[in-house]
Amino acid sequence: MSDASSRKKLVQTRFFRRQQSFEIMEGHELQVIVNGPFKEECWKTPLREIDPDPVRIRNLDPKPLLLAIPFSLVTIFALVGVIYMIFDRDFESAFGYTIAVVVIGIFAVGFWSIFLKNSTNVLSFSGPTGVRLPLWFNNPSPEKFEEFVGGFKEAIRASRVIKPDDSTLAGEIQKLKDLLDRGILDRDQFESAKNRLTGNEANRKVGF
Repeated sequence: MSDASSRKKLVQTRFFRRQQSFEIMEGHELQVIVNGPFKEECWKTPLREIDPDPVRIRNLDPKPLLLAIPFSLVTIFALVGVIYMIFDRDFESAFGYTIAVVVIGIFAVGFWSIFLKNSTNVLSFSGPTGVRLPLWFNNPSPEKFEEFVGGFKEAIRASRVIKPDDSTLAGEIQKLKDLLDRGILDRDQFESAKNRLTGNEANRKVGF
């Protein structure tokens, strides 16, 4: 049975305490909240402004390598030390170093695993003025991810056949679109006014 909440909100957590959430709000809007060590923002846009057909992109996340590579190097050097001690018949020291190799090696494998897991595909939706909305693939689980993406696409398509209320952000943007269609605003004036309403920047990425 489908969980309605999972079709309206997706919370994604990644390495280094990064979190982003996508929530379908009342008034046919999408709210994106991003929290991380170096990035925090809250962003909203009308659903009708988002392309319902995302692009699947390979997204490499190099941050876990900052720990995986040093731990791997320490593991290799410690292993060389163990081999040297065995040839030198210092078995007591070799045993202690072997334990250290195993412990450090476990951490190294763990960080490599995180790197491979985090360097996964993303679904990148296109928002207004070329804004990109990257959803981390299969996070937090394939089931919840697919549930939200399916509901997200349906909500986008549904918003395009509903006449927006003039009091909503979508309604304000529709007013600007009407002025553009009537020739009162040119394209640059329309984009500038819409950006002031939404706080968008061209080619901006909202999320990690």
